[in-house]
Amino acid sequence: MRNRFARLITFAAALVVAPQAYADPLKNCQTVVECAHNLADKVDQLERAFEAANSRIQALEDQNATREAKAKQEPVPTALPADAFYNKRVIFTVPKTQRGTSVKIPESTIIEFCGGPDGCIVRLGMRDWDSTGRIASRHFLFFYNKDNKNWRSEQGDIEGSNSNNVPQHAGNAWACHFTDGEYVNNAGADTTADFGLLSTPDANADCVLTIEK
Repeated sequence: MRNRFARLITFAAALVVAPQAYADPLKNCQTVVECAHNLADKVDQLERAFEAANSRIQALEDQNATREAKAKQEPVPTALPADAFYNKRVIFTVPKTQRGTSVKIPESTIIEFCGGPDGCIVRLGMRDWDSTGRIASRHFLFFYNKDNKNWRSEQGDIEGSNSNNVPQHAGNAWACHFTDGEYVNNAGADTTADFGLLSTPDANADCVLTIEK
């Protein structure tokens, strides 16, 4: 009974979708039995077409379900915050009015920025030496070993040791110096672990030092 009902539904749907397909088999039949057979054959053809279409639809749904399940298992890429594209940096300055006396750069800062195997980038700028506001600059790599306090600078391949009572400059931009010592009125020492930024009397200039990780 269910099968006959299903066939009737199929037949009705076919008449709505493609009535001409069922008009043609009835044109040339001579008897009611022949017309019924022709019509039954047409219904069978339509059922097979519907089954094929349903199979295709099911296959597509299965493919989509597989893709969705796979997508849920794969990790979703995490967007980087906007500031992730900018290097971390710290800036120190010493004014020309303080020439001969250094500004302290804490060793903790040097360790944080330069204590790793990739070191840090040091930029030195000598500003306004000619009263035009221009900056003359130099930059170089710098590496610091926090365990034994040894360091090495790319500028001139200079190397030194911190806290050894001998102040040494790790780099310079003319009158501006990045040093491992501390200076007061042009007298230098190296009794602490801190570094310094020094503007010397060689030019009447402000000094700017940027350490970039």
